[in-house]
Amino acid sequence: MSSSDFDRKNPVNLNSDGAPVLDMNGNPTGLFLRYDPSHENASWMKEKYATVDEWMAKSENQAPGKDPLEAVMPWEKEFIEKSKGSMCVPYHIGNVTEAILTAELRSGGTIDENTSVSKIVAKKVIENGDVKTPEDGRLGVLSCIFRIQVEYEGGSGPTSLIYKTVPLDPNFAPLRGLCRGMRAWELECTAYNTKHYYTETPAPKGYFAVYDPVAYRYQVLIEDLNERGMACGDQVKGLNMDQQGSVLTTFEFAAKQHATYWNKTVEKKCVEFAKTFTNPFWPAVFPIMYGQTWSGGLAALPSFNQEMDPWAKEWGDYLAGEGIVAKHVNAMAMSKERGDFLSSTLCHGDFRLDNLFFKYDDKGQVMKKEDGSAEFIAIDWQLVMEINPGWELAYFFAQSVSTEFRQKHEYDCLAHYYKTLIAGGVDKSTFSWNEFLVHYSFGSTFSWYYSTFGGFGAIANGERGLALYKALMNRWISAAKEWEIRPVFDFIIAKMEDPDRRKVPLTEEECLSLLPESKKAWSDPTA
Repeated sequence: MSSSDFDRKNPVNLNSDGAPVLDMNGNPTGLFLRYDPSHENASWMKEKYATVDEWMAKSENQAPGKDPLEAVMPWEKEFIEKSKGSMCVPYHIGNVTEAILTAELRSGGTIDENTSVSKIVAKKVIENGDVKTPEDGRLGVLSCIFRIQVEYEGGSGPTSLIYKTVPLDPNFAPLRGLCRGMRAWELECTAYNTKHYYTETPAPKGYFAVYDPVAYRYQVLIEDLNERGMACGDQVKGLNMDQQGSVLTTFEFAAKQHATYWNKTVEKKCVEFAKTFTNPFWPAVFPIMYGQTWSGGLAALPSFNQEMDPWAKEWGDYLAGEGIVAKHVNAMAMSKERGDFLSSTLCHGDFRLDNLFFKYDDKGQVMKKEDGSAEFIAIDWQLVMEINPGWELAYFFAQSVSTEFRQKHEYDCLAHYYKTLIAGGVDKSTFSWNEFLVHYSFGSTFSWYYSTFGGFGAIANGERGLALYKALMNRWISAAKEWEIRPVFDFIIAKMEDPDRRKVPLTEEECLSLLPESKKAWSDPTA
């Protein structure tokens, strides 16, 4: 292992028996990524991992679309059972023990060597208001999450911990394989194991995080933000009309982060800790994801007494046409840093209320720290990406607040973002207010996919799932109609495909021509 491997808190030596996990100083933690060599079932586990190595070595398994999970899934359930009582990283809440938590907390210096977890008091599913979580801890799409309450001896440490891991349901396997291509677990573990790259956006304390790149399992242990008196929002309920401060706070932190990486994602080597749509994986796979989701979702709507809005149906069908989604992905990958006419930056990738924690006063307003900054933290760093900055803002509005809220506060929130962005060093002469609005409008065209994925994915999950589907679809459709997105989409794609025009910056005249009359009247907040 090179010295750079020890920049992480929990590097793993994949070449040693069981894949031992090392602490931030490169010393053994006593934990193993794959199996505990001293455990009674170690020989069985070593044999199973050998079958995976054999599978991967076969030439026919090198073809696109082949995934080592094919060789892992047949024995994974038995593996989880046989791992109980060992020092293998626990990929199931039932395998978490006092000894494992002690090792994980010691690995990053959260507790010292004289302190240990003496008792696990409780393991609970996460509850957010009236949002009910199933017993397996499945929360959202990609994770199982639990709150673990503990007691210590020999010293002190955090008494409430958040444990997060991969869903082991065989039905999740295809999406788990997709997450490998998305680098989801890798990105989240990187976020919690390194000096945080996203310093402008506060994140929870990471106590421990590792992932298995072959079996594609992961486990993280982070702080419980409820212990700070913080709470996340509810994307179905949205915000009260007078809670504009929550959005201003979110957009301010987003603008500061965006400014830091503004058209510098290549220079700052963001590919090491974020995904990029320049990766051929995305224009190849994203169209398949959308095509299957769109057709399957439409077919299911009658079962829930739902009809797709005719305008949205026409838009969705158009995107499902051959080659359109791939072009859309390529357009979102453009960057002035690469000589294109659109800007890009580093985005969180999942800015919605369920992932944003605030500390509110008794009037429901965001509280301030002594230094004047807002009490705000963003969780869920699996989707960090390089992308058009306008997408992050359009995504938030579609995912998190009612149409009425957006219509009332949209200008003020976008204006606050733009002022913060310019104050953060982005050159106004090369990124005007109207050019920003065009980026925002075009970003909205891409947030359609996430409303589709999220909405159709939720619709079968009871009353809340149906409510989420309606919210995501109706919010996006309303905004898209107001912003008249189709001409923007057509213009951007055509300009991108023209080699002579792709390298030419947007003009002020072009930007104005792409904005609806009602948005042309919006004044530049920095003027």
